[in-house]
Amino acid sequence: MTDKIPAARENTRTIGRYGEDAACAYLEANGYRIVGRNVYADGCEADILAENETHFVFAEVKTRREHPDSPDRFGRPANAVTETKRTHMLKMAKAWLKAHPEVLETRSPRLDVIEVYLSPAADASGGSVPVLAVRHFPDAVREKPNYARARKKY
Repeated sequence: MTDKIPAARENTRTIGRYGEDAACAYLEANGYRIVGRNVYADGCEADILAENETHFVFAEVKTRREHPDSPDRFGRPANAVTETKRTHMLKMAKAWLKAHPEVLETRSPRLDVIEVYLSPAADASGGSVPVLAVRHFPDAVREKPNYARARKKY
């Protein structure tokens, strides 16, 4: 039975790659230049690094094989970006920007989430997979202020 687990994982990875390809195509069609994919900094990964004239984007891509208007069996893809993942996204972005401070001279950093919906009937083992929808959530992840630290001591 364990011999099926790697195939399932590979299928998940393949679906993820299709989703990232679709997200890159969407970003490029909307005026972004792809700077990198699956980039690591400080032990954390960003699926896509992209830039336009005003922003440098660290994007997390969440992909589902279902119609975007179908009942949410697993919830919206963007809801899969947990607090832990948000923390990792912030950590990665800070580390990457520390190593590349020149980016901040011309662009504002932003952490986005991109949902990709692929056809549930598509065969992910090869060929192309029809993209049903791409939803982009700019500035979806922000650092929460630490109000406890900001309090004045009397």
